[in-house]
Amino acid sequence: MKAYLEGLRADPTDLWAWAAFAELVYFMGDFRTAADAFGKAAVLAPGWDAVDEGLAAAFLAGARVPLA
Repeated sequence: MKAYLEGLRADPTDLWAWAAFAELVYFMGDFRTAADAFGKAAVLAPGWDAVDEGLAAAFLAGARVPLA
């Protein structure tokens, strides 16, 4: 995860890094961070189905998790 964060700091417009980071944190169970990262990827590539589907999945998964 550290490598993705360093890469995103170096180039915050790297669509592929945002998408990969989003998938990583999604599968780690951090749905809010995944939704944020998928959202940033969606801004960079509007209409990209994989990003839109990931964003929707993160929102739905996060909705099932009680707020702490």
